[in-house]
Amino acid sequence: MPRSSAAVIFACAAVAIVPARAADPLAGVVLDQTVTVAGHAFYQAFCMFWHDKPMSDIFAVAVRELPSARRGSQVVVEHAGRTVFRSVLPPARAEVAPLGQQAVDLSYDAVANAEVGRLLFSQDELAPDEF
Repeated sequence: MPRSSAAVIFACAAVAIVPARAADPLAGVVLDQTVTVAGHAFYQAFCMFWHDKPMSDIFAVAVRELPSARRGSQVVVEHAGRTVFRSVLPPARAEVAPLGQQAVDLSYDAVANAEVGRLLFSQDELAPDEF
């Protein structure tokens, strides 16, 4: 009898640990909103490094490009409506892949910290996106 009650308690605890966003149909999606060749190269590098991160398949991020003839293209990585990385694309294509790796490292840390903060701290007066 104690063994079955322990299994029920473990099952309830496992259900409670699963994040609320686990049922999100867009979990794991990396959205491509780039328009230039350099932007597409950045997106390819970003995706390659992003999928190497552990548990990256539970987060949805968007990679946007803001092209400008005067200032060059700017890339923005967003998660849950918030900017987690912003940079100007380098003119040399050889420098795009290292920038993609740097973007993944910084973005993943920001997304993971935001998720931990969402799970640990709650403000009853604030909406979840205002915290």
